[in-house]
Amino acid sequence: MRIAGDEVPRSGSDGVTILPATFRVRLSLIRTGVLAGGLAVIGAITWRAGGLVLVAVGLSVLVVFGLRAWGKSRVVVVLDAEGIRVRSLWGERALDADRIRAVKYVFNGRSPDIRLVPDQGRSLIVPASEVTGGHAVVFRWLAGAAPRAEYDSRTEVIRRAVRELDQRHRA
Repeated sequence: MRIAGDEVPRSGSDGVTILPATFRVRLSLIRTGVLAGGLAVIGAITWRAGGLVLVAVGLSVLVVFGLRAWGKSRVVVVLDAEGIRVRSLWGERALDADRIRAVKYVFNGRSPDIRLVPDQGRSLIVPASEVTGGHAVVFRWLAGAAPRAEYDSRTEVIRRAVRELDQRHRA
């Protein structure tokens, strides 16, 4: 988990903070393209010995991983005084700040995401690991917008790290 105050987006004049995705789709597509191209070349060289299968696998890899990378690059988190919205390729989900009852840790490989649990209804997973300034901005927003929310032990660690970062910047 990386929490840095230098790259944190600030709210605009309308009080809305937009956190765009940090995923580098171009780099991922280049890597996937090289892999798919390599499989296609090997398939073309061994055409008679099942090379068509390698060409098909190479193209499938390019399509599947390319779409996945493109989808990850389309995630946006929008924070304002009333609530939080998470936009993705699959739609938009929103949650009012005054309904947030608990904040939970969601394991996501190297960097965690956050699950916001409302008093009623479905919870909202905030992909803090995939947006610019994610953890720092979301936890600062939670401190002001949902001060009565309960944190589990792992999210409490992140919350403390954000507070310490803020105190160091003020000093």
